[in-house]
Amino acid sequence: ESSTRKHSQKQYTRNTMTQKASSPAKTTPTYSSDLSKLHRTHPTNQVVHSLAEARDAASQWDVLCSSSPLRHRVKLETDEEWVAFLSDCNEGKASGETNINLTMLLKKCYGLAFSMPPSPIAVARRPPVGGSLEPLSV
Repeated sequence: ESSTRKHSQKQYTRNTMTQKASSPAKTTPTYSSDLSKLHRTHPTNQVVHSLAEARDAASQWDVLCSSSPLRHRVKLETDEEWVAFLSDCNEGKASGETNINLTMLLKKCYGLAFSMPPSPIAVARRPPVGGSLEPLSV
């Protein structure tokens, strides 16, 4: 009986490992894939004229999926959060005009999702903004 139990446990472990290995893994979003999606949905013009259109277009991109690094860095749940996020992608010249460039938005999403902050060593080597370095004394 002990040997049967050990055999069952080995078989269970083997089956569990096989299931985990064969289950679909979440993949990292890619800019080229999302750009292709953008060009499929907006083949001639990548500019939209409302917040709703921009959110709808962006919702198709993998970079905005729930497991994306962007979702951990930027909160995009309310219209106010979206308006603030989209502000520098709006090419509207007149006050109140909305011309959201989706290509700029996609680049911004990937820039925020995958950018790395400067290393602490690099920050320490940079002179302070507007200041100068103190002379070294020996």
